[in-house]
Amino acid sequence: MNKAQIAGQIFVYIVAVVIVGVLLIFGYQAIRDFQNRTDSITLLNFQKDMERAIDSITNQYGTVKNVEFHLTTDYHEVCFVTYDGVFYGEIEFTGYPLIYDTIEDNAEPTKNVFLVGAKNEVVESYDIGKISLSSGVFECYDVVRGKIKLEIEGKGTYVKISESGN
Repeated sequence: MNKAQIAGQIFVYIVAVVIVGVLLIFGYQAIRDFQNRTDSITLLNFQKDMERAIDSITNQYGTVKNVEFHLTTDYHEVCFVTYDGVFYGEIEFTGYPLIYDTIEDNAEPTKNVFLVGAKNEVVESYDIGKISLSSGVFECYDVVRGKIKLEIEGKGTYVKISESGN
């Protein structure tokens, strides 16, 4: 082989490595973007499914349903708060200062569901309608393998939420 052929081969190898590198970078970005979109859709589905379940059973007094909601594994707990005009003591929110601050700072809080991440940070919050809880004004339920199982009971004008036995 002469020197021109060796230089040409080296150039081909360099171009091939650059092309493969660019494809890997763009492929990784596309996969990451797809995963983020999937997580956003899962979160939106969780919110809509929960709202539908609450709306469908609110007026059915005494009706009890066990429901399962799906989330991504980014969330470790789903916390619920009821608002009934009672002062909430900070002691009830031990370990959840951001949720307590949200409630304390608002004369009429508008959010009663809080999605909690790995470091007890509130990642997302919203309102699902009038609810009560089986034990007090604040409860958190663990998200296990991307699922949360709840028991919801229609009370006529609101829904009572508790942990599902199933």
